[in-house]
Amino acid sequence: MRPLPSSRLYRSSLVGLLALLAAILTACSSPPQETRIFTMELADIPLARGNPLPGTLQVQSLSSATVYADRRLAWRDMAEPQQIHLYNQYLWSSAPPRLFQEELFRCLDGAKAAEAVIPNSVPVAVDYALTGEIERLELQISAHRTTAALQATLYLTDRRNRELVWSQHFEYREPATSKTPEATASAFSEAMTKLCYDTAALMRETAAALP
Repeated sequence: MRPLPSSRLYRSSLVGLLALLAAILTACSSPPQETRIFTMELADIPLARGNPLPGTLQVQSLSSATVYADRRLAWRDMAEPQQIHLYNQYLWSSAPPRLFQEELFRCLDGAKAAEAVIPNSVPVAVDYALTGEIERLELQISAHRTTAALQATLYLTDRRNRELVWSQHFEYREPATSKTPEATASAFSEAMTKLCYDTAALMRETAAALP
């Protein structure tokens, strides 16, 4: 094979360089994906019938699998349900374990689920503690439906005698009206509202069963 003349080699290198610069400029001129921050907008939880749990209740941070502790929103293609993905541009306002603690505190305090509801940040001795585990917090996408899935198990413990009062599994699947961020946030908020309502009602039932 005959070597290329120096002028042809120069032109070939120049063409390659220009093509690379064009690709870089095209990539830089593409608008970046907007980061969207999700929070929970819960409906007001009405007061349940009966008396509140006597004493003080502290809502503690929940545990979770690593994928659900990430601020990035998890999603699953139900055609390949064994894989969980994370959106880079969709973020929770706080890591879900903290987000759950904050929302459960607000709604249980507002619903008067106990005589006094104490946030996790206050280092005081309390009568009861609520903790738990986030087992699923993801957007499930199929060909004809998009669903916000929330699963958690909560535990109520009596801190005075270190006994488990109850453990309860909760599972909610709320359809999203579309795949937009607004519809996604609304579906997750509906699921979280139901979790708060059911937990507040369970607190009242616990109080009614006490001697």
